[in-house]
Amino acid sequence: MSKQDNDRDSDTTSPALDKSGKRQPENTLGVRAVLLSILDTSTRLFVPSVGGTVAGLWIDVSYDTRPWFTIIGVILGTLLAIFLVYAQIRAIDKEKEPLVRT
Repeated sequence: MSKQDNDRDSDTTSPALDKSGKRQPENTLGVRAVLLSILDTSTRLFVPSVGGTVAGLWIDVSYDTRPWFTIIGVILGTLLAIFLVYAQIRAIDKEKEPLVRT
């Protein structure tokens, strides 16, 4: 094996270093974007659904109307979650549209 082959092999296994010998950050922009998108979608689904359920339970306990406001809260929370995810998907689709239509 030549010295060049050894250098090439060691470059793939060792972290990339800049001129001062410090480790360069890895290119994780794609991974971060995916994780943030998953977190954003999860939040859009979780918060309205749980919020509607908790609000419905609180109203039912306060006014002794079980289970009506809990059911209404679950339905409204679910509808709001669906709307928020739909709006997120539309915003992503708008970003992907070409600037010039042919």
